[in-house]
Amino acid sequence: MEFPKQLKDQVYTLLQEPTLDKFREFLHAQTGEHNAIDFKRQWIENAALAKEMLALANSQGGFIVFGVAENEDKSICVEGLSEIKDKAVISNGIKNFISSSLKYEIYDFSYTTSEYEALKDKKFQMLVVEDIPECIPFLSKKESGSLKQNMIYVRRGTSCEIANEEELQSMFSRRINYLHPLNGEPLQLEEHLKQLKILYEKIEKNHVYYEPGFVDGLTNIFGALAKVAVPGKRVVEPNPLYPDEDYEQFVSRMIVEKRKRAFFVWENGSLSRYYLLNGKLVKEDFMYMHLMRRKMKVRVNTDLNRYKIIPNAFEPLGLQNIYSDNLHREKAKHFNLHYFRIRTNNLINKIKMRFEHE
Repeated sequence: MEFPKQLKDQVYTLLQEPTLDKFREFLHAQTGEHNAIDFKRQWIENAALAKEMLALANSQGGFIVFGVAENEDKSICVEGLSEIKDKAVISNGIKNFISSSLKYEIYDFSYTTSEYEALKDKKFQMLVVEDIPECIPFLSKKESGSLKQNMIYVRRGTSCEIANEEELQSMFSRRINYLHPLNGEPLQLEEHLKQLKILYEKIEKNHVYYEPGFVDGLTNIFGALAKVAVPGKRVVEPNPLYPDEDYEQFVSRMIVEKRKRAFFVWENGSLSRYYLLNGKLVKEDFMYMHLMRRKMKVRVNTDLNRYKIIPNAFEPLGLQNIYSDNLHREKAKHFNLHYFRIRTNNLINKIKMRFEHE
């Protein structure tokens, strides 16, 4: 969370120790709303609240104080709430709009007496949205009012806006840098797999929410009780941003590819892949190969009409003719971690394209 310099110490103290005294000191020092601080006179409706929370979560976190309004001159008006709103009611009201990975806390402040006269006999609540860089960007799960489904909102100044390309790139960079610290050292296979699994766990395969409505007949029989006790229709919608295969399917496919011990051969203008399948030699012809921006080492004379292509290198082909019993003599395809990086980038680009074309 980023706060104005003049408030930074007080805000951090308040978040570490949200007591009546710390909250009073925070209000006394206030200079109005900021990028990570918002004020609301009263609790707002659920979709609007979810939009505010999503914007804060995508903007390194922040908090909203309820019971306080901002005046035109940026000073604050300490009005207080008529009552403390039940946390369960708040949670149930927004759960269909936000991801379960979005973490937040709600704190209550009730003053019976106070050294600060303006707070006497007043109630306030503060909703703190955590900064979780490994989960961003957070998307809206359902549409309602000004909240649009599958949108990424950010806090821009003191308002909630749909993220632009620059803001999206900043979020993606924060997520990658958090999961993959730029220390200049290559990751081991175990680390790549761990990070890939974390990414899969942080993106929901389906969006689940409940439509308003009641089971026929129950409302007439049980009256108002049915409206409270019986949920609406459960709706499950596939997440369009979820990859085409899950984590286990991806790893399984990589294992199959590794066992093939395959390599490519360029020969007189033709591109072919050779590998063993159940002890038999398989040759597949390709029109082209996508090197995915990798740096390739050239270990052959560029005038040659026949050479081998392995991950990260063009090399001489030592075999005149390729058979099932001599394929193992050639340097076969190694398990290459480059694909893991490409897969992560593809996921990021897929999300970016989804919002650039909205």
